[in-house]
Amino acid sequence: MRSAAYIIEHFQSRSHIMASLSVWRPHSHYRQTRKGKILQSTNELYIRDDLGYGFTIPSHTSAKRNNVSVSITGSAKKISTPEDLLTLLIPVYSEHTKKEKTRLVVVDTNVLLHNLDVLEHPSNAIANIVIPQTALLECRHRSFTAYNRVMDLIRSSISKDESEDGPKKNKRCAIFFPDTHHSATQIDSFDLKTDYVSHNDENDSKIRQVAFYYGEALSGTGVEIILLSDDRGCRELALKEQQDALANEDDELDGKNWKKHILYHPKSVREHILELEKDDPELSLSDTVAQLTAAATSHLNKVNIFAPHLSQNELSVGIKSGKYFQGFIRSERGCVDQCYVTVRQGEERVAVNIIGESDINRAVDGDVVAIELHPTDKWIAGSDPTPSERKVTERGACIAADTAEPTVKDENNVLDIIEINPMNICKPTGKVVGIVRRNFRKDYCGSIYSIRGALEESLDQEDMMKDSPRDLIAKEFETEHPDGTTTCVFFAVDARIPPVLVRTSQRERLLGKRILIAIDSWPTESKYPLGHYVKTIGDTGGKDVETEVLLHEHNIPCDPFPAKVSE
Repeated sequence: MRSAAYIIEHFQSRSHIMASLSVWRPHSHYRQTRKGKILQSTNELYIRDDLGYGFTIPSHTSAKRNNVSVSITGSAKKISTPEDLLTLLIPVYSEHTKKEKTRLVVVDTNVLLHNLDVLEHPSNAIANIVIPQTALLECRHRSFTAYNRVMDLIRSSISKDESEDGPKKNKRCAIFFPDTHHSATQIDSFDLKTDYVSHNDENDSKIRQVAFYYGEALSGTGVEIILLSDDRGCRELALKEQQDALANEDDELDGKNWKKHILYHPKSVREHILELEKDDPELSLSDTVAQLTAAATSHLNKVNIFAPHLSQNELSVGIKSGKYFQGFIRSERGCVDQCYVTVRQGEERVAVNIIGESDINRAVDGDVVAIELHPTDKWIAGSDPTPSERKVTERGACIAADTAEPTVKDENNVLDIIEINPMNICKPTGKVVGIVRRNFRKDYCGSIYSIRGALEESLDQEDMMKDSPRDLIAKEFETEHPDGTTTCVFFAVDARIPPVLVRTSQRERLLGKRILIAIDSWPTESKYPLGHYVKTIGDTGGKDVETEVLLHEHNIPCDPFPAKVSE
C-alpha cells in the first residue's frame, strides 16, 4: 500500500537520525543553587539497537522447597523479529464479523493508573498488551500500588490453562517494551515539528512513537495496532501526525479517507471496550471503565460546585512558607461533612476542624491534604475543657499590681486553679486548598441504592421520600443514559465515605447485592465522587457475605484457599 509505505518513510526519518547518533548520549542542563552558584548536571542515556520488539516473562514453573510448592519466574525472553511477535499474539473471535481478529494495544500511563481493572479482567478481552517503559516508570512514580499490579499483569501473560484438547494456550500476552533505551523509539527534543511544553507531553510523544514502531513492524499483517489513551489531546496529536504525513503524499486523501491508511488507531478506553462488547455480546466490561469526568455520568451542565485545588507547586511553596499546613484528613465516625486534620505547630500537635462540604472540598478520609486556617472569628467554641485547658498557677506567682509588691492579703486571694469557661475556648477551623496525595483504597464495600427499588419495597412513597436521605440522593442523581446504562448511587458500608456515582449497565442485577467499587475521581462539577464497578460479593444480609464484608473492611485477606491447599 503506497500510503502506508510513505508514512513509514516519513516517520522513519526521525528514527534514522536517532540511530545515527552515538549510543552514548549525554544530556546537560544548568541549575542555580541557593547561594547563587551555577552548576552543570549531566545525564547519560545509553541507546541500544538489539532490543527487538520487547520482552515477555516465561511461564511460572512450580518447584518444591522443603516440601512446599513455590512458583518460580524465569528470565525475560526477547521478541527478536516480527514473525516471533505474530506467533505470540492471541486472536479473538468476533461475533460481529464472524471471523478472528487480532488487536495489539499500546497503553499509556493514565490507563495503567485508572483502568487496571479493565486490563486485569478475568475475561482477558484485551488479550495483547504492550506496556512501554516510559508509562511504567511514570506509573511507579505516581502510585507504587498500581505499579505492583502492572508487574503482576506482565507476569500474567504466561498464565496457561489446560484445555480439553490437551495443549496449553495463552490467556493473555503482555509485552514490556524498553522504549527508553531503544534506538528506534527515541525522540529529538530539537525536532522543529514538535514543541514540548511539559514533561508529560514528551512522555506522550514517546508512547506514540512506540505505537508507530509496532504499526510499522506489523503493517500488512492484518493486526490492528491501538493506542489506548484517555487523554484527548494525545489522541488528536496521534491522528494529526499521521494525517500530515499522508497529506504531504497525496492531496486527494481528504475527509475520512486518510484514516484507512494510518498505522495505528488512537482510542479511549470506553470507545475500545464498546467495540469489544460489539464483537462479544456476552462481554460486560463497560462497568469497569474508570470515570474521570462528570460528563460521562450526568447530563447536567458543567458548573463548578467546589473550588479548584491548587497546583502541586503552589502547595509545596505554601507549605514551606507556613501559609498552608499538611496532614491526613480524617472524618468523624459516622459523619461525612465533619472532618479534622492534625497538624504540627512547633512541638505541639493541633487538630484543625474542617466542617462543611465546601471546606472539605472533595477530600476523602485518608487523603493527604493541604489546609488553610480560617480567621479566628470563624473558629468554633469548644465543648468540655480538657486538663490542658485549665490554667494552674502556683501560690505567689501572680502580681497584684504592675509595680507594687504583693501583700499577705493579696497572696491569700490568689486561687490555685482558675476555671475557664468552655465557651471561651475556641478550636481552630480551616479549609482544604489542595490534595497532596490521594489515598483511595483499592475497593470499597457497599450497595447500590436505586429509587426504583426503594419504591417497590415501600408501602408509602411520601413517607419514604420524607424520612430517607438516601432516597432523596438517589432521586436527584440517578440518571438513565441513551446507551442503556444508568448512573446509580453507591453507599459504602464505611459511613466516613461519601456516596459514589457509579455508571452501570446491570442495575437490576446489582440491587440487593453487596458489591465492590473503586473511586476514580472527583471533578469540581460533581457533588459526589465518581467510581466504577469491580465485582459482586453476594446477597445483602447473608451470613457469609456480611462476614466477607467485615473482613474486607478491616483489611483481612478473605480470598479462598488454592485447590492445592484444600487437598
